[in-house]
Amino acid sequence: MQAAYFVRPGVLELRDGPEPRLEASDDVIVEVEVAGLCGTDLHIVSVPQLHPAGEGIILGHEFVGRVVAVGGAVERLRPGDRVIAGPNVACGQCDACRRGRRSLCAFNTTLGITRDGGFAELARVPLQCLYPIPPGLAPELAVFAEPLSCVMNGLQRVAGQRRERAVVLGAGPIGLYFLRLLRHSGTLERFATEPIASRREAARVSGATDILDPSNGDVVAEVLEKTAGGVDLVVDTTGHQLAEATRMVRPGGTVLVIGMDATCTAGVRVFDMVRQEKTITGCFVNNDLIPVALDIIPSLSLHELITHRFALAEIHQALAALRDGSSLKALVDLRRRPT
Repeated sequence: MQAAYFVRPGVLELRDGPEPRLEASDDVIVEVEVAGLCGTDLHIVSVPQLHPAGEGIILGHEFVGRVVAVGGAVERLRPGDRVIAGPNVACGQCDACRRGRRSLCAFNTTLGITRDGGFAELARVPLQCLYPIPPGLAPELAVFAEPLSCVMNGLQRVAGQRRERAVVLGAGPIGLYFLRLLRHSGTLERFATEPIASRREAARVSGATDILDPSNGDVVAEVLEKTAGGVDLVVDTTGHQLAEATRMVRPGGTVLVIGMDATCTAGVRVFDMVRQEKTITGCFVNNDLIPVALDIIPSLSLHELITHRFALAEIHQALAALRDGSSLKALVDLRRRPT
Protein backbone atom coordinates (compact mmCIF):
# COMPACT_ATOMS: atom_id res chain seq x y z
CA MET A 1 0.00 0.00 0.00
CA GLN A 2 1.03 3.63 -0.38
CA ALA A 3 2.00 5.56 2.76
CA ALA A 4 3.95 8.63 3.89
CA TYR A 5 7.00 7.56 5.95
CA PHE A 6 8.96 9.88 8.22
CA VAL A 7 12.61 9.10 7.47
CA ARG A 8 14.40 11.80 9.47
CA PRO A 9 13.98 15.55 10.10
CA GLY A 10 13.53 17.19 6.72
CA VAL A 11 12.70 13.94 4.90
CA LEU A 12 9.22 12.50 4.35
CA GLU A 13 8.97 9.75 1.74
CA LEU A 14 5.85 8.63 -0.08
CA ARG A 15 6.37 4.99 -1.00
CA ASP A 16 4.78 1.57 -1.17
CA GLY A 17 4.98 -0.52 1.96
CA PRO A 18 3.45 -3.67 3.45
CA GLU A 19 -0.21 -3.69 4.38
CA PRO A 20 -0.74 -3.91 8.15
CA ARG A 21 -1.90 -7.21 9.63
CA LEU A 22 -3.78 -8.09 12.78
CA GLU A 23 -1.07 -8.72 15.36
CA ALA A 24 -2.95 -8.64 18.67
CA SER A 25 -6.40 -9.90 19.59
CA ASP A 26 -7.64 -6.32 20.11
CA ASP A 27 -6.25 -4.98 16.82
CA VAL A 28 -8.48 -3.38 14.19
CA ILE A 29 -7.52 -2.70 10.56
CA VAL A 30 -9.00 0.59 9.33
CA GLU A 31 -9.28 1.70 5.71
CA VAL A 32 -8.45 5.38 6.01
CA GLU A 33 -10.85 7.80 4.35
CA VAL A 34 -9.66 11.23 5.52
CA ALA A 35 -6.66 12.37 7.56
CA GLY A 36 -6.09 15.84 8.95
CA LEU A 37 -2.78 17.62 8.55
CA CYS A 38 -1.60 19.11 11.84
CA GLY A 39 1.08 21.59 12.81
CA THR A 40 2.70 18.75 14.75
CA ASP A 41 3.24 16.88 11.45
CA LEU A 42 5.08 19.92 10.13
CA HIS A 43 7.12 20.22 13.33
CA ILE A 44 8.18 16.57 13.04
CA VAL A 45 9.61 16.96 9.54
CA SER A 46 11.10 20.41 10.15
CA VAL A 47 14.79 21.18 10.51
CA PRO A 48 15.49 21.75 13.33
CA GLN A 49 12.89 19.26 14.50
CA LEU A 50 10.35 20.92 16.80
CA HIS A 51 8.54 17.74 17.84
CA PRO A 52 10.17 14.31 18.29
CA ALA A 53 8.94 11.25 16.37
CA GLY A 54 10.01 7.73 15.60
CA GLU A 55 12.06 7.50 12.42
CA GLY A 56 10.64 5.09 9.88
CA ILE A 57 7.01 5.36 11.04
CA ILE A 58 3.98 6.38 8.96
CA LEU A 59 2.87 9.88 9.98
CA GLY A 60 -0.70 11.04 10.54
CA HIS A 61 -2.41 11.14 13.94
CA GLU A 62 -5.78 12.60 12.90
CA PHE A 63 -7.74 10.13 10.77
CA VAL A 64 -11.11 8.51 10.20
CA GLY A 65 -12.10 5.49 8.15
CA ARG A 66 -13.98 2.21 7.91
CA VAL A 67 -13.21 -1.01 9.74
CA VAL A 68 -12.09 -3.81 7.38
CA ALA A 69 -10.87 -6.47 9.85
CA VAL A 70 -10.95 -7.07 13.61
CA GLY A 71 -8.99 -9.22 16.05
CA GLY A 72 -10.54 -12.09 17.95
CA ALA A 73 -11.15 -10.09 21.13
CA VAL A 74 -12.98 -7.24 19.36
CA GLU A 75 -16.71 -7.48 19.90
CA ARG A 76 -18.18 -4.00 19.52
CA LEU A 77 -16.81 -3.18 16.06
CA ARG A 78 -17.54 -4.93 12.77
CA PRO A 79 -16.25 -4.50 9.21
CA GLY A 80 -17.97 -1.52 7.63
CA ASP A 81 -18.25 0.51 10.86
CA ARG A 82 -17.01 4.09 10.57
CA VAL A 83 -14.53 5.14 13.25
CA ILE A 84 -12.15 7.87 14.31
CA ALA A 85 -8.80 7.12 15.89
CA GLY A 86 -7.53 8.72 19.08
CA PRO A 87 -3.74 8.75 18.79
CA ASN A 88 -2.66 7.97 22.36
CA VAL A 89 -2.12 4.29 23.15
CA ALA A 90 -2.01 3.95 26.93
CA CYS A 91 -0.49 0.96 28.75
CA GLY A 92 -3.33 0.71 31.26
CA GLN A 93 -0.96 -0.46 34.01
CA CYS A 94 1.18 2.50 35.10
CA ASP A 95 0.33 4.78 38.01
CA ALA A 96 -1.16 7.50 35.79
CA CYS A 97 -3.41 5.03 33.95
CA ARG A 98 -4.60 3.49 37.22
CA ARG A 99 -5.42 6.97 38.53
CA GLY A 100 -7.62 7.68 35.51
CA ARG A 101 -5.08 9.92 33.73
CA ARG A 102 -4.45 7.86 30.59
CA SER A 103 -3.17 10.92 28.71
CA LEU A 104 -0.23 10.99 31.14
CA CYS A 105 0.64 7.32 30.67
CA ALA A 106 4.33 6.72 31.45
CA PHE A 107 4.61 4.21 28.60
CA ASN A 108 2.35 5.93 26.10
CA THR A 109 2.88 5.41 22.39
CA THR A 110 1.23 7.57 19.75
CA LEU A 111 -0.25 6.74 16.37
CA GLY A 112 1.46 8.76 13.67
CA ILE A 113 4.29 9.87 15.97
CA THR A 114 5.92 6.84 17.60
CA ARG A 115 3.99 4.10 15.77
CA ASP A 116 2.39 3.92 12.34
CA GLY A 117 -0.47 6.33 11.75
CA GLY A 118 -3.03 7.35 9.16
CA PHE A 119 -1.19 8.84 6.15
CA ALA A 120 -1.72 5.45 4.54
CA GLU A 121 -4.39 3.44 2.79
CA LEU A 122 -4.71 1.11 5.80
CA ALA A 123 -3.86 1.50 9.49
CA ARG A 124 -3.59 -0.97 12.38
CA VAL A 125 -5.22 0.55 15.47
CA PRO A 126 -5.80 -0.89 18.96
CA LEU A 127 -9.47 -1.10 19.90
CA GLN A 128 -8.93 1.26 22.87
CA CYS A 129 -8.15 4.08 20.42
CA LEU A 130 -11.23 3.79 18.19
CA TYR A 131 -14.53 5.63 18.56
CA PRO A 132 -17.67 5.11 16.44
CA ILE A 133 -18.68 8.09 14.31
CA PRO A 134 -22.32 9.19 14.72
CA PRO A 135 -24.52 8.40 11.69
CA GLY A 136 -24.70 11.30 9.27
CA LEU A 137 -21.45 12.99 10.37
CA ALA A 138 -19.26 13.29 7.27
CA PRO A 139 -15.64 12.10 7.59
CA GLU A 140 -14.48 15.60 6.65
CA LEU A 141 -16.10 16.84 9.88
CA ALA A 142 -15.53 13.80 12.08
CA VAL A 143 -11.77 14.17 11.62
CA PHE A 144 -11.92 17.41 13.63
CA ALA A 145 -12.79 15.45 16.78
CA GLU A 146 -9.20 14.56 17.61
CA PRO A 147 -7.73 18.08 17.63
CA LEU A 148 -10.95 19.46 19.10
CA SER A 149 -10.66 17.00 22.01
CA CYS A 150 -7.22 18.45 22.78
CA VAL A 151 -8.74 21.94 22.98
CA MET A 152 -11.63 20.71 25.11
CA ASN A 153 -9.10 19.09 27.43
CA GLY A 154 -7.36 22.46 27.78
CA LEU A 155 -10.57 24.26 28.71
CA GLN A 156 -11.40 21.46 31.14
CA ARG A 157 -8.01 22.06 32.77
CA VAL A 158 -9.03 25.65 33.55
CA ALA A 159 -12.66 24.88 34.41
CA GLY A 160 -13.95 26.94 37.31
CA GLN A 161 -11.48 29.76 36.72
CA ARG A 162 -12.49 33.16 35.37
CA ARG A 163 -12.34 33.62 31.61
CA GLU A 164 -14.54 36.59 30.79
CA ARG A 165 -11.59 38.00 28.87
CA ALA A 166 -9.21 35.73 26.95
CA VAL A 167 -6.33 36.05 24.51
CA VAL A 168 -5.49 33.29 22.03
CA LEU A 169 -1.91 33.50 20.74
CA GLY A 170 -1.87 32.17 17.18
CA ALA A 171 -4.84 31.75 14.84
CA GLY A 172 -3.91 28.44 13.28
CA PRO A 173 -6.48 25.64 13.50
CA ILE A 174 -5.97 25.01 17.23
CA GLY A 175 -6.30 28.70 18.01
CA LEU A 176 -9.47 28.91 15.94
CA TYR A 177 -10.99 25.93 17.77
CA PHE A 178 -10.27 27.71 21.04
CA LEU A 179 -11.96 30.88 19.79
CA ARG A 180 -15.05 28.96 18.72
CA LEU A 181 -15.30 27.07 22.00
CA LEU A 182 -14.70 30.22 24.05
CA ARG A 183 -17.49 31.96 22.13
CA HIS A 184 -19.68 28.88 22.57
CA SER A 185 -19.06 28.86 26.34
CA GLY A 186 -19.80 32.56 26.83
CA THR A 187 -16.40 34.28 27.09
CA LEU A 188 -17.25 37.95 26.52
CA GLU A 189 -14.01 39.36 25.07
CA ARG A 190 -11.87 37.14 22.85
CA PHE A 191 -8.59 38.56 21.56
CA ALA A 192 -6.47 36.81 18.95
CA THR A 193 -2.91 37.54 17.83
CA GLU A 194 -1.82 36.45 14.37
CA PRO A 195 0.67 37.82 11.77
CA ILE A 196 -0.95 36.21 8.67
CA ALA A 197 -3.82 38.27 7.21
CA SER A 198 -5.92 35.30 6.03
CA ARG A 199 -5.75 33.76 9.48
CA ARG A 200 -6.70 37.04 11.12
CA GLU A 201 -9.85 36.96 8.99
CA ALA A 202 -10.46 33.35 10.03
CA ALA A 203 -10.12 34.47 13.65
CA ARG A 204 -12.79 37.11 13.08
CA VAL A 205 -15.15 34.52 11.58
CA SER A 206 -14.35 32.17 14.48
CA GLY A 207 -15.44 34.68 17.10
CA ALA A 208 -12.50 36.96 17.93
CA THR A 209 -13.80 40.29 19.17
CA ASP A 210 -10.41 41.96 18.68
CA ILE A 211 -7.53 40.83 16.45
CA LEU A 212 -3.94 42.00 16.87
CA ASP A 213 -1.09 41.76 14.37
CA PRO A 214 2.20 41.13 16.24
CA SER A 215 4.22 42.37 13.28
CA ASN A 216 2.76 45.86 13.82
CA GLY A 217 3.95 46.43 17.37
CA ASP A 218 3.96 45.28 20.96
CA VAL A 219 0.86 43.12 21.41
CA VAL A 220 1.55 42.73 25.13
CA ALA A 221 1.31 46.47 25.65
CA GLU A 222 -1.74 46.62 23.40
CA VAL A 223 -3.56 43.92 25.35
CA LEU A 224 -2.71 45.54 28.68
CA GLU A 225 -3.97 48.90 27.43
CA LYS A 226 -7.21 47.52 25.94
CA THR A 227 -8.01 45.50 29.07
CA ALA A 228 -6.77 47.93 31.73
CA GLY A 229 -4.29 45.46 33.16
CA GLY A 230 -4.63 42.05 31.56
CA VAL A 231 -7.00 39.20 30.72
CA ASP A 232 -8.26 36.25 32.73
CA LEU A 233 -6.93 33.58 30.38
CA VAL A 234 -4.13 33.47 27.81
CA VAL A 235 -3.88 30.44 25.52
CA ASP A 236 -0.50 29.90 23.86
CA THR A 237 -1.01 27.71 20.80
CA THR A 238 2.47 28.49 19.45
CA GLY A 239 4.57 26.87 22.17
CA HIS A 240 7.09 29.70 22.22
CA GLN A 241 5.31 32.73 23.72
CA LEU A 242 5.13 31.79 27.39
CA ALA A 243 7.02 34.88 28.54
CA GLU A 244 4.66 37.18 26.64
CA ALA A 245 1.63 35.26 27.87
CA THR A 246 2.58 35.65 31.52
CA ARG A 247 2.79 39.41 31.03
CA MET A 248 -0.65 39.62 29.37
CA VAL A 249 -2.53 37.76 32.08
CA ARG A 250 -3.98 39.70 35.01
CA PRO A 251 -3.08 39.02 38.64
CA GLY A 252 -4.80 35.77 39.60
CA GLY A 253 -5.20 34.78 35.95
CA THR A 254 -4.15 31.66 34.06
CA VAL A 255 -1.86 30.87 31.13
CA LEU A 256 -2.77 27.69 29.25
CA VAL A 257 -0.01 26.26 27.04
CA ILE A 258 -0.98 23.78 24.32
CA GLY A 259 1.63 24.52 21.64
CA MET A 260 4.66 22.21 21.70
CA ASP A 261 8.12 23.37 20.62
CA ALA A 262 10.93 21.08 21.73
CA THR A 263 13.54 23.80 21.09
CA CYS A 264 11.91 26.48 23.21
CA THR A 265 12.86 27.65 26.67
CA ALA A 266 11.15 30.68 28.18
CA GLY A 267 12.29 33.37 30.56
CA VAL A 268 9.49 34.00 33.04
CA ARG A 269 9.67 36.61 35.83
CA VAL A 270 9.10 34.30 38.79
CA PHE A 271 8.61 37.12 41.30
CA ASP A 272 5.55 38.34 39.39
CA MET A 273 4.14 34.82 39.08
CA VAL A 274 4.33 34.38 42.86
CA ARG A 275 3.36 37.88 44.00
CA GLN A 276 0.43 38.10 41.57
CA GLU A 277 -0.62 34.45 41.96
CA LYS A 278 -0.61 33.71 38.26
CA THR A 279 -0.99 30.11 37.09
CA ILE A 280 0.69 28.29 34.18
CA THR A 281 -1.07 25.12 33.03
CA GLY A 282 -0.10 22.72 30.27
CA CYS A 283 -2.55 20.52 28.38
CA PHE A 284 -2.08 17.50 26.16
CA VAL A 285 -4.03 15.01 24.07
CA ASN A 286 -7.03 13.37 25.75
CA ASN A 287 -8.63 10.55 23.77
CA ASP A 288 -11.42 10.27 26.34
CA LEU A 289 -12.98 13.54 25.17
CA ILE A 290 -13.34 12.43 21.54
CA PRO A 291 -16.96 11.22 21.98
CA VAL A 292 -17.90 14.62 23.45
CA ALA A 293 -16.09 16.38 20.60
CA LEU A 294 -18.03 14.31 18.05
CA ASP A 295 -21.28 15.47 19.66
CA ILE A 296 -20.38 19.15 19.62
CA ILE A 297 -18.88 19.36 16.12
CA PRO A 298 -22.18 20.13 14.31
CA SER A 299 -22.69 23.26 16.44
CA LEU A 300 -19.28 24.80 15.65
CA SER A 301 -19.45 25.20 11.83
CA LEU A 302 -15.95 23.75 11.48
CA HIS A 303 -16.39 23.20 7.73
CA GLU A 304 -15.60 26.92 7.39
CA LEU A 305 -11.99 26.18 8.32
CA ILE A 306 -11.25 23.64 5.56
CA THR A 307 -9.19 25.45 2.93
CA HIS A 308 -7.37 22.64 1.12
CA ARG A 309 -7.93 18.99 0.18
CA PHE A 310 -5.09 16.83 -1.10
CA ALA A 311 -4.63 13.29 -2.30
CA LEU A 312 -2.09 11.21 -0.39
CA ALA A 313 0.26 11.50 -3.37
CA GLU A 314 0.19 15.28 -2.80
CA ILE A 315 1.37 15.11 0.82
CA HIS A 316 4.44 17.26 0.09
CA GLN A 317 2.27 20.00 -1.43
CA ALA A 318 0.06 19.78 1.64
CA LEU A 319 3.03 20.30 3.96
CA ALA A 320 4.30 23.18 1.82
CA ALA A 321 0.92 24.92 2.04
CA LEU A 322 0.95 24.52 5.80
CA ARG A 323 4.55 25.74 6.02
CA ASP A 324 3.97 28.94 4.03
CA GLY A 325 0.70 29.71 5.80
CA SER A 326 -1.49 29.52 2.69
CA SER A 327 -3.59 26.68 4.11
CA LEU A 328 -5.66 26.76 7.25
CA LYS A 329 -7.07 23.28 7.78
CA ALA A 330 -5.80 20.91 5.11
CA LEU A 331 -7.22 17.41 4.69
CA VAL A 332 -5.56 14.42 3.07
CA ASP A 333 -8.37 12.54 1.34
CA LEU A 334 -7.38 8.93 0.71
CA ARG A 335 -10.32 8.59 -1.70
CA ARG A 336 -9.04 11.46 -3.85
CA ARG A 337 -6.92 11.20 -7.01
CA PRO A 338 -3.99 13.61 -7.57
CA THR A 339 -4.89 16.66 -9.65
